[in-house]
Amino acid sequence: MFLKNYKKTILCIIFLIFSIIYTFLFSPHGSIKMIESYDILFHLGRIASLQNIFTSPVNFNYWSHIGNLTNLFYPWLTIYPAFIFSKIVGNTLIGFLMFLTLVTWLTFMSSYYFMLKFSRSELQAALFSVIYTLSFFRMANVFCRTGVAEYTAYIFMPMVFCAYAGILCKNYHWWSVLALGYSLIVLTHPLTAFMTGIMFVPPLILLLLHKDTRSWSYWLRLIKTGIKTIMLVAIITCGYWLPVEEQNYNIPMRRPLTLVLSQTAKTPLQIIQGLVQSQLWSYSLGIIMGVALLALLVFVWKDSFVYQIVAIEAIVAIILSTNLIPWQYLQNTFFNYLQFPWRFLNLATFFLAIYLSHLLVIIYKWSQSKSQILFLSAIIVICSVQVVGSATSVYQRTTNIPILPYAQSDSLTSANIEHLNRNFTQRDYYPLASNADADSLEQHQSIINGKMVKLPIKTTTNTYQTHYYSRKRATLDLPVIYYPGIKAVVNRNLVTKQVSSRGTIAIPVHKGANQIILQGSYSELAQISFIISILGILVTGSLIFKYW
Repeated sequence: MFLKNYKKTILCIIFLIFSIIYTFLFSPHGSIKMIESYDILFHLGRIASLQNIFTSPVNFNYWSHIGNLTNLFYPWLTIYPAFIFSKIVGNTLIGFLMFLTLVTWLTFMSSYYFMLKFSRSELQAALFSVIYTLSFFRMANVFCRTGVAEYTAYIFMPMVFCAYAGILCKNYHWWSVLALGYSLIVLTHPLTAFMTGIMFVPPLILLLLHKDTRSWSYWLRLIKTGIKTIMLVAIITCGYWLPVEEQNYNIPMRRPLTLVLSQTAKTPLQIIQGLVQSQLWSYSLGIIMGVALLALLVFVWKDSFVYQIVAIEAIVAIILSTNLIPWQYLQNTFFNYLQFPWRFLNLATFFLAIYLSHLLVIIYKWSQSKSQILFLSAIIVICSVQVVGSATSVYQRTTNIPILPYAQSDSLTSANIEHLNRNFTQRDYYPLASNADADSLEQHQSIINGKMVKLPIKTTTNTYQTHYYSRKRATLDLPVIYYPGIKAVVNRNLVTKQVSSRGTIAIPVHKGANQIILQGSYSELAQISFIISILGILVTGSLIFKYW
């Protein structure tokens, strides 16, 4: 027992060391080259604007000072540690790098722990952890796209599919673990949760063909477990989706960029070419996963039913990333939120890593080698070479960034990050009604009696303050996005706010001087939904504690 714990402790330390090195490769010399400046500044802005997140989803010090609702529509729970790190060290960039290290380490640990539960093999758990965490496509997500939320969500993927496999194998007590893991994905990156839900379907279809599941009692129990899981997920996550639905009910909001799915999907030829790619911005599977796919196609036919399901999941995910799917017919459906069907290569990487670790254990047993350490070390070296080579190619890539007029260099540094954060703006989650007026909002133009006026403003994290002298009673349309939770105070009196024609807050003003304060807060519905979510988490925790 001591030896086993000793080996796990050593492995844990190794994972931490690799996580630190991984972050250094992402940020040599403490700076980040702005390969995709918009993406990284968007997420760094999110981190910095979380200062008042427990009192309001609106931070008036960021996002052009107009009450942008990014922190309402984009889940913040699992990225909040980045803000904590930023406050500890006093810099958003360094806090983000510390967070990246934490995410990488947690992915190592989650992969190891849940693969150990799934396979009951310490070697396979260690192999999977290394192969999956250091995989080519996961690197592309953070090194090129800076897809922080998506990258973070994959911490919980081993937890979700380990629990799902347990339920399908009649270990129904795994349902609470599945509910918690899936909820954490929802509260990190809802689009990844949607894609994960799609991947739940193929195993169910395959189980219909298996002799051990051809009974009504099995399927009835499975349906009952599924309903309980869905209900618990809805309860845990209602603190996110209920306020979002409330806002959309009051004012339809602009969604993130819509792309043509049939054009952003990969062709089968691109998938094949991507198996030997070493350039991260190709967003491909990479050489190691190419080997895994080739081995899968050769050996899956004689493998166990469990690993045949894993293989089919990988193949389905690859097909979903390509134009073999008639995406043009799904363009005007919810699927257009995908933007890039090649996002499914994230899931393909996950399942290919499972299968490759499984085959490597078989090879190890065939070789009758006595040194697991050497075998694992060889895999670590191979994956590390891929990481180092790919990271180096990113930072040698020629680029004419910055694309931002106020960025003075092509790198983010500790010295310029706060300036860039304060000046960065984006128009996701603006009211649809403000499409024609976005410029006037960002220029802080108010409207009174049909005329544009620019009032002096002062902001704090939680307040937007201005003043206006009116010759008569009137309605003042302020350049602040309407949200039910915002309170409007005029001359220390709470007033009733309305929605203007441009989706902003309109308030009555009196004759004479008007001292105006808009104060951010959560709506009553949002506050109730948070309480329900907390209760749901406590219930889930008690259920997991009961069975584990």
